[in-house]
Amino acid sequence: MGTIFYSWQVDRPKINCRNFIERALQSAIDRLKADIELEESLRDGLELDRDTKNVPGSPSIFDTIMQKIASASIFVPDLTFVGQRDNGRPTSNPNVLIEYGYALHKPGPLRILAVMNDLYGEPTNLTIPFNQVHRRFPITYTLAEDANDEERKAEKKSLTAKFENALRAIFESAEYVQEQASHIPSAMDVAALHQRDMEYEQALSSLGWGEGAHKVRENAKTLFAAIKTRCDEVESTFGFGVGCGWEASQRENFSCVMRNHSLGVIVGWEQPRLDSLEDARLRVREYKGRLYLPGEFTGGHIQPAKMVGEAVYSATLSRDYALGWVKAGKRRDEPSFISNDDLAETCVTQFLNLLRKE
Repeated sequence: MGTIFYSWQVDRPKINCRNFIERALQSAIDRLKADIELEESLRDGLELDRDTKNVPGSPSIFDTIMQKIASASIFVPDLTFVGQRDNGRPTSNPNVLIEYGYALHKPGPLRILAVMNDLYGEPTNLTIPFNQVHRRFPITYTLAEDANDEERKAEKKSLTAKFENALRAIFESAEYVQEQASHIPSAMDVAALHQRDMEYEQALSSLGWGEGAHKVRENAKTLFAAIKTRCDEVESTFGFGVGCGWEASQRENFSCVMRNHSLGVIVGWEQPRLDSLEDARLRVREYKGRLYLPGEFTGGHIQPAKMVGEAVYSATLSRDYALGWVKAGKRRDEPSFISNDDLAETCVTQFLNLLRKE
């Protein structure tokens, strides 16, 4: 299986268009790669590509993109409306439309999955270009720039499911299966895959020491900040009487605490050596009993809280070389990869589920 090429635009805010679409598309790809019911030959090599990603040096951007589109298995353009023509009809980003036109030739119309944020206008016979009217309308979602975390999470879940279903339909089609069966990888194809695998393994290895270990430590701080942001938003909206705090320590270990009066969750980063990730772990522990925020004055006798559950994570990289996490015992590469945003959401949700059981 080849690549899924994503054609993005920046005329609309990244937070609810470019980056949001890319995260949902990557989540859909991860689900397909993890689906053992999907034929292994179809799952192997599935990856998300865009612009000049992974192309070294200073290549011609236009030529590189056109070459990538022609060799891609599927083309996903963001056709969100970004402006108006002289006649008042809305228009999509012109660069994306050029790439869309090229993709109609190869990989072809049956391999195009257009997407739109219809907050900026819905696709109709009167709004989309004439050469798209007789084709399937784009996948749509609705998300404002200032949407809250719950709205963003719900819309991402919905868009991910739409992408997954649409991609699966293509991969399981007789036309696609037949084409893949007839394609015999060349020596250069196999060599290129092997080269990417070696570069990725080298990048994973470099996380374990020196500058890599420092970057992981800073990423843990970014995770804790994301957890606090989500927890504070829950408290400001619902007033459950919960608190969250974390410390930026120069010591080997530091933690983020979420708690109410009788239970809580501690997300702790343990790093025995600052210049190495040997034995380094991110632990998410559930407690029954009173917990205190970092630096909070306790006063008097402290009755230790009882740990009732634990999950352990290690640092890793996505295939895009983004820092993230993987559950202990899992493979360090995708589809086990967990981003900071997703793990922050998981940790806060875990804490809230403790509250529900109280």
